Amino acid sequence: MLITLIINTQAQTVLMEEDSYYEKPSFGLNYRHYVHSYIGIDFFSVNPIEEQLSIKYGLSRTFSFGYRYKLKITNWLATGADIKYSSTRYSLANTFTPFENISEIKHNSDAIKFGTLGPEIYLRLNFGRRGNSIGKFVDIGAYINGLIFSQHIYKENINSNPYQASTTKVTNSQLDYLENYYYGAKLRFGYKQFVLSFDYRYSDLFKSEIKNELGIKELPRFSIGLQIGLHS
Repeated sequence: MLITLIINTQAQTVLMEEDSYYEKPSFGLNYRHYVHSYIGIDFFSVNPIEEQLSIKYGLSRTFSFGYRYKLKITNWLATGADIKYSSTRYSLANTFTPFENISEIKHNSDAIKFGTLGPEIYLRLNFGRRGNSIGKFVDIGAYINGLIFSQHIYKENINSNPYQASTTKVTNSQLDYLENYYYGAKLRFGYKQFVLSFDYRYSDLFKSEIKNELGIKELPRFSIGLQIGLHS
């Protein structure tokens, strides 16, 4: 009987000799690497410590679209970089005529518009449990934007006879008095795909020689915005 038991034990087939091995993914919302696109809108706010050009704050804004890369370092720390295109419009409350006689020219509407493209780097602090999701975070970053195009757009109502136009719209392009690039800092508070952002532009938009010669004030530097990450 003992011999039969030994033979039967040795004759059994081994179905699994090795332990199963699971390789953790390296790409995902809360894994080591992740890339996603986003859209955003920012509105400008008053700067109490600097005298600036008056603008119509509700109509002045920046629309943006970008791609963001995140590199996870630890469970609570990450870093990354963005590339972003922005379209900015400052709707001016008063007539802006840097090369004209202000006493003679009165515009009915006045705006400075420009498009930029540039990179951003950031450091991210994560909070709480996330699983495979973005979760809660705070970003501290810096950016630089290069000017792609610029326009000064204004409209004037004119007194005319019935056979002429009553409104004239003028667009001046590639403005020589704007700097070719500007830079600043960002602070972001995020939860999943929703981000509240605060932006401060350190550098000037107007060239210093133009500002000194014509006495032009700087445009508002602070903005507050909302970004939506295009991910789940």
